[in-house]
Amino acid sequence: AAHMHSYERFLPVYNGSSSARFLAHPAVVKGADSPVHVVTGAAGNVENQEGFASPPGYSAFRSSNYGYNRMTIHNDTHLEWTFVATDNSTDQGVGEDRMWLEK
Repeated sequence: AAHMHSYERFLPVYNGSSSARFLAHPAVVKGADSPVHVVTGAAGNVENQEGFASPPGYSAFRSSNYGYNRMTIHNDTHLEWTFVATDNSTDQGVGEDRMWLEK
């Protein structure tokens, strides 16, 4: 529907909201009973972003920075997701958002 070079991570969402237990610790999602969505379009050309509207209550993190994602599966119960912000193709970047997804 649109073309934005940005990143947003949501908490588990069910019926338009997220549970208080996830809101209290948004960087560790343990025993999610609904989907965790990550919208990532931060790679590509650095353009004039329009910015975000007001975030919904289940939005855990937003960034308009250029970057990439790293997913590390540590074992059958622990997944680590990191959004790395970077200025250009030679920059190693900085971890701007990190989430642990625990089964």
